[in-house]
Amino acid sequence: MTPMDIFNTLLILLYLLTSYLVAAYCIYLGAKP
Repeated sequence: MTPMDIFNTLLILLYLLTSYLVAAYCIYLGAKP
């Protein structure tokens, strides 16, 4: 793997993690009365 491949993979993982946290936060806000 080239350094660019590693960077792209980390970028994708970071994006997925961020999306997951945002979704979880929205669900948390929606679950409040």
